[in-house]
Amino acid sequence: MIKKNREIEKKQTINKNNKKIDKKILTFNFKLLIIFILAFVISFYGFSLMLKNIKKISGFNLRLKDNKNNQANIIKPTISEKPKSWLESLFPKKKINYQLNKDYLYIDPVLLKNLIDKKDQSYLLVDVRSKEEYQLGHIRTATNAPIYEDYKDVYGSLVSKNNWWEKVEKLVKKKKWLIIYGYSPQADIILDLASYLKTKKPTKILNVSWYQWRNDFHHWLPEAGVVGFDVGNYIEPKDQINTGAPLVPVVPGFQP
Repeated sequence: MIKKNREIEKKQTINKNNKKIDKKILTFNFKLLIIFILAFVISFYGFSLMLKNIKKISGFNLRLKDNKNNQANIIKPTISEKPKSWLESLFPKKKINYQLNKDYLYIDPVLLKNLIDKKDQSYLLVDVRSKEEYQLGHIRTATNAPIYEDYKDVYGSLVSKNNWWEKVEKLVKKKKWLIIYGYSPQADIILDLASYLKTKKPTKILNVSWYQWRNDFHHWLPEAGVVGFDVGNYIEPKDQINTGAPLVPVVPGFQP
């Protein structure tokens, strides 16, 4: 009897040990399976990113440029991006997108230039000078909403801010924010208008005047950015560049 009991106990212990071993084997296999799946997903993701980069490098973006003299269209290949390494594809660097600070009253003209280059549609640029000044020359993409009617008598021909806002409100309704500019960023009428617009729409004053934007860009552009800069791409009408046409009204008796 004693021998039989001992044999039974041995068998039970052996069975328990076998069960423990089986559990360990199952957990080990399960862990290996998870590691294999993760490795497969990561490698597949990296491989797909590499394929995309190869397509971008090898593919050409064809651009047709219309010739004003009715010449044949020219097709120029352009490479969109530099090749990225495998590690850069797996762990791409986050791009820093500048966000406008709501506490700042002014906006950097370089930032406005970048917005024009990108054809950004989130803002409305408003020239608050008189209609006559606007027609002589203005910043590209700018809309005219005069805060005064006569440049010879600015403060004697002011427009009511409420009436001004009624005209602009419809245009800026779908925009995130408003940029205004005039003959001077420090002018009282500009500051007063910006203060009024605080409760209406996020508003910034361009930190240069129209004259500085057109004629003094070498002072507000980064030094390296001045080389090759064509101000004609950022003003309207462009055909007034180098034609001698005055871009500011001539006031009788005034000599700059």
